Amino acid sequence: MDSQLQYAQVIKHKSKGKLIELETRVILGEESVILEIIESEGRGTRINTSYVESRNGNYRKDNKRLARESQCHSKRIDVHDAQINWITAVYNFVNECVAFRKCINPEAKRFETKYDKFSPAMVEGLIDRRLTIEELLMMKFTSA
Repeated sequence: MDSQLQYAQVIKHKSKGKLIELETRVILGEESVILEIIESEGRGTRINTSYVESRNGNYRKDNKRLARESQCHSKRIDVHDAQINWITAVYNFVNECVAFRKCINPEAKRFETKYDKFSPAMVEGLIDRRLTIEELLMMKFTSA
């Protein structure tokens, strides 16, 4: 197990569809370290669900296999996992993440480049530019 892993859990207690209590638990690591991570990423000042809820919302929006009532609903786990892996790869290697933009030309006129755009994989130093879908499809990944 990774000794650097920090993990907290938020449990929502509801009654008649209304939130009545939020309970937080530190599963791995120390609460002070987890709070530092949350604050440094601009996600608040306490243990919360904003990052997880944001990611889950994007997955539901981008992947109809997660919508139970759709015709695309995954019945086989391998198909479901492949679709999740694909969406994650596109998010990390292809899509621009607005949070990582850097302004390079504040005086830019219409149709001029104002920002350098980055993907999460670029920020982590895995690639030096955003990939196209074709390039992503042609990549060979090795499992760790």
